[in-house]
Amino acid sequence: MSALPAAAVTGEFRKIDAEPGGLLELHRYVRVPKNSRVTAGVARVRIRAAAAGTYAFDLGFSDIATVFLNGRPIFRGDASYSVDRPRREGLIGFDQARLYLPLVSGDNDLSILVSDVFGGWGIMGRFPGAQGLTIEAR
Repeated sequence: MSALPAAAVTGEFRKIDAEPGGLLELHRYVRVPKNSRVTAGVARVRIRAAAAGTYAFDLGFSDIATVFLNGRPIFRGDASYSVDRPRREGLIGFDQARLYLPLVSGDNDLSILVSDVFGGWGIMGRFPGAQGLTIEAR
């Protein structure tokens, strides 16, 4: 996917609080359309960086996540449950992916398109050592 769907850019968003451990259980807030096995949602945050630079970001997700920074795709990961090729349990944790985000000074838009086809559905993210960053849900 080379760009976020138009509805993800212009659509209405609501703020949802994550669990104390950082997990946002999307299946609690987003309904799967009737007669569909696949659903998707977009999590967005604004990152205000005091200085331009490359910042580590730990990402956990289920099932598939595509990360967009300032409108450009920078990562896609598939953590769908699988019994082989390779075996994946479908568990969500901060150790699933570490991205190095090239942030500009000032405001940056981080959008993560997450889709699900089976079981639980969620996302979690953190900036380890996030000095100089202010993060705001969008």
